[in-house]
Amino acid sequence: MSIKVKWEGQCTEDVMVLQGIQQGAKLSTTLYKCYNNVILDSILKSGLGACIGDIQVPAPTCADDIAVLANSTADAQGILDIVQHHTSRDLVKINPTKSEAVLYNAKGSNISTLQFEDNDINITNETKHLGIKRNEQNRANISERIRTGRATIYSLLGAGLHVRRGFSPMVAYKLWRTYAVPRSIYGLEVMNLLAKEKDMLELAERKSSDKFKGFQIIQQIWPSIPW
Repeated sequence: MSIKVKWEGQCTEDVMVLQGIQQGAKLSTTLYKCYNNVILDSILKSGLGACIGDIQVPAPTCADDIAVLANSTADAQGILDIVQHHTSRDLVKINPTKSEAVLYNAKGSNISTLQFEDNDINITNETKHLGIKRNEQNRANISERIRTGRATIYSLLGAGLHVRRGFSPMVAYKLWRTYAVPRSIYGLEVMNLLAKEKDMLELAERKSSDKFKGFQIIQQIWPSIPW
């Protein structure tokens, strides 16, 4: 299989894709792109879905994970019908019970149900997309994020993230910045954070940094150092 990259009307030379997959394994991202592009092009041509200015953003997609963004249930249902048409034509089976819908600013409005293949899509207060939890208020659970970062630090203790019998403080700091911090703040750049929530994250990071670098131990032995 070979692929090309198209940019501003120009195409690169063929690039051979040599990585294969075994039977029953997950499909490669290249195969997902080959299939999803037809669906995404049809959605864009329909004019349905959300827009940022004059840029259409109806269906952000990563591999086989498609999120439908629409300003009305009519647009959302239209996009779902387009996806259903292509999947039925290509004999691809999608489980509608694994799909969920989150409604924003829907208080006091009459929301009709969304259907896919004659099955109602579950309307919920919170769902997860690409590892980021989305809820009606578009708010992040900061306490849960702090617990995630703390759990990541605990999981690294066996690898040597320990001030007394582990790596040096500089190596421990690199591990902390590389693994713990990204997990605790993943996806927050697309959330509307309050000043209080930012302060909570900053305080949690300071406490974690002080603990594994041994600042508390240094402060305890400092008065006993002879001059």
